[in-house]
Amino acid sequence: AFSRTTLSQSGVALRLPPQSIQVLLGHRSEDGKTLTVRVVKTGKVALPARIGLDGFVPRKRAAHTTVLTGDWDAINTPEQPDHVKPIESDWRHEFKDGAIGRTFAPYSFTILRFR
Repeated sequence: AFSRTTLSQSGVALRLPPQSIQVLLGHRSEDGKTLTVRVVKTGKVALPARIGLDGFVPRKRAAHTTVLTGDWDAINTPEQPDHVKPIESDWRHEFKDGAIGRTFAPYSFTILRFR
């Protein structure tokens, strides 16, 4: 069951279960074909969550994702310039009953782009 709703700038309601994600932001492109969802997960345990996408139905079965994750004190150094870096991929989502399910990594910032 969803208990928290965030209305994105695009008029799409993003629904979350209680005590799951710290920050959830959504933005729809001007042509209305792309929904970008940004998720911040500050806890130290991976979290499976369902995000409701009220008012948007993805036409493509894969979303483009960008994930930045690492320990809170992780830094890039001259010796390890790529220690913390974003990972981009295409993720095959299961959009069902107006929502998607995804496990969010600990200490992560995730961008999901649905088309």
